[in-house]
Amino acid sequence: MSRNSITNATAGTIVQADTIGHLTVRSANPDRPRQLPPPVRGFVGRVPELSSLDRTDAGLVVVEGLAGAGKTALVTTWAHRNQYRFPDGTLFVDLRGHGPAPPLPPAIALSTMLTGLGYATEDIPTTTRAQTNLLRTHCATRRVLVVLDDAHSPEQVRPLLPGADGCLTIVTGRVGLRGLCAVDGAIPIRLGTLPQSDAVALVRSALPAAAARPTALLASLCGGLPLALRIAATWAAGHGHHELDRAVADFANSDRLTFLSTPGDRVTSIRAVFDASYRRLAAIERFVFRRLGLHPSVDFGIPAVVALTRLDRHTVAAALASLVAANLVDAAARDRYRMHDLVHAYAVDRVTRDEPASDTRAATAHLVEWYAATADAADRTAFPRNAALDHLPAQALPGVDRSAALAWLGVETHNLLACQRLAHRSGMWTQAVRLAGGCRFLTLLPRPLWRLRLEAECLGLRSAVAARDQRAEAVLLVRRADTWQELGQWGNADRDLGRALLLGQEQGDFRRVYEALCGLGYSHRAHKRYREAIDHYRRALPLTRYLGDVRSEAVVESNLGAILVALGRHRQALAHFDREQQLRGVVGHPGGQASPLLGAALAWQRMGEHDRAVCLGTELLARFGRSVPPYLLVDVHSVLAVSQAATGDSGGALRSLRAAVAVMVQTGDPRAADEAARLRTAEAEYAAAEYAASRNARRQRNPAEEPPPDPDRDRPG
Repeated sequence: MSRNSITNATAGTIVQADTIGHLTVRSANPDRPRQLPPPVRGFVGRVPELSSLDRTDAGLVVVEGLAGAGKTALVTTWAHRNQYRFPDGTLFVDLRGHGPAPPLPPAIALSTMLTGLGYATEDIPTTTRAQTNLLRTHCATRRVLVVLDDAHSPEQVRPLLPGADGCLTIVTGRVGLRGLCAVDGAIPIRLGTLPQSDAVALVRSALPAAAARPTALLASLCGGLPLALRIAATWAAGHGHHELDRAVADFANSDRLTFLSTPGDRVTSIRAVFDASYRRLAAIERFVFRRLGLHPSVDFGIPAVVALTRLDRHTVAAALASLVAANLVDAAARDRYRMHDLVHAYAVDRVTRDEPASDTRAATAHLVEWYAATADAADRTAFPRNAALDHLPAQALPGVDRSAALAWLGVETHNLLACQRLAHRSGMWTQAVRLAGGCRFLTLLPRPLWRLRLEAECLGLRSAVAARDQRAEAVLLVRRADTWQELGQWGNADRDLGRALLLGQEQGDFRRVYEALCGLGYSHRAHKRYREAIDHYRRALPLTRYLGDVRSEAVVESNLGAILVALGRHRQALAHFDREQQLRGVVGHPGGQASPLLGAALAWQRMGEHDRAVCLGTELLARFGRSVPPYLLVDVHSVLAVSQAATGDSGGALRSLRAAVAVMVQTGDPRAADEAARLRTAEAEYAAAEYAASRNARRQRNPAEEPPPDPDRDRPG
């Protein structure tokens, strides 16, 4: 039976939310996030809907309505006014249910929510169910407001629900969320268009000096759709006070009114309003706006727009600033922007109608090439010791360090994957391969994102095969095998490594042969096929020397030593650890220098030399404790615990075991539950021994204080 473990101090009731493997309890003063977007300027009306939200006593509310009806504006306005009722935080997640990019997977949304609540990445479980359980455990005794914006389906939403009486979740979406009402007890709020009085008030908030008649006509022409009203009001604000009557009259007589007659169609319903805003733009701004329709996502940065337009950065930045002022683009962060998906759909329509197909194909190809080249350069910067796709052209990122490269890759994740899919569909094989190569950073992010790396590698491999690029194929086979292994798909990993080994041998690519041999050796070792593992690592060892790769040679020596320890050939293992220590000294990486000391400590322990094992483990922590990777730190404390117990240092063994369990829980190690149970047993035994020792000591000091034995103590009641 699986057991839960708890870290950190607790206060109040702890709710069991199914078996979650480990439970991280926040400190006495947890983070209280306030993640709402800024309040909507000029929000008007929606009194009945706001009152419905005020009166709700349910834990779940669904706000549905037409695109552009102002669902997000309504919910964020209410949330800003009422978040004081939720002292433990306000979470806001854009689920991207109806944009051009795929909907946000629940696992990624949960990782974002848990991060907002103060959990470190290493504390977040790896499965969606465990993440949900952790969220619900955190919220069980708290009052948290959760806003889930632009949901795609009930299945996307349900794992994100806190499920606690003191919490409130508000979900916005266009269609398809009725299941949350039927099954989950959500209170539905249907958001329609604004009544005329409120529509006029919204327009007048942008045109405070305008006369009543043109503003009322403009509001009527927009059909009370808040998004259309805001865009139209911004357009009208560009006219002088005395020109407004004529401008609104012209607006009424143009074909842009067609959007009013087809409510519910997300493209044509507001085309007229978008046309009006579009036509007010300068020629260069129109060009930039149209090209944004070629971007595969609604999120983008200035450099991507430069690639799409081939304009200079200053011109692009100025054009985007004008588009922000026209409410066609939102400024999301420094040098980054976001379009509403309806506006993006309109941009797609404009570029399709207004520019030759040859021009749009060339611009799209240039954007994909830019993303591929930049992702490859960022990958080389982030992982400088292993630039595997070195047979392809490369560019540098001057002034960009590893941290900045990883940050860019993280922000552009969905754009990179979207561009790779576009490249593969378009037959841009080399670009699809380079984009796959740029996705290994995903394994540095929460585990749920690793599936995205696998998707990219699979698509990259199909592209490499289509391009008959066997060097790239071998590289991506090794990469995908590593991903398969991390996901526990060992059979798939072995097949990829076998193919990579064959390709490397045929091409004389010794780096790929080395990587494939080590990957197969690791697989054999993980399944305790030690003799096969030794064979593969011994075949890899001379290749590291041929390549002049001291770090890789040290890794092979370390694996050979560990395997020989498992086989009971401890003296031979010590020779490999000595060689590894010499090599690590040449490389000079403190964390790496801890590895041979740990291996030697384990070898001495297996030979019964526990004093030597304790000495090496203590030395390791003293010299390299702060630089030792978590997975090695667990092993160090575990080895120390065993040898300290064997030498009679029960207190030291208990402290080491506690340290090992703490690191396991922090990193989500699957062994944490078993080791926590072992720790509890050891603590109980230690307490019993201490009590017995104390009692014996008291008895020896003063036998008269010992009470006489109770004759009924062991008698059945």
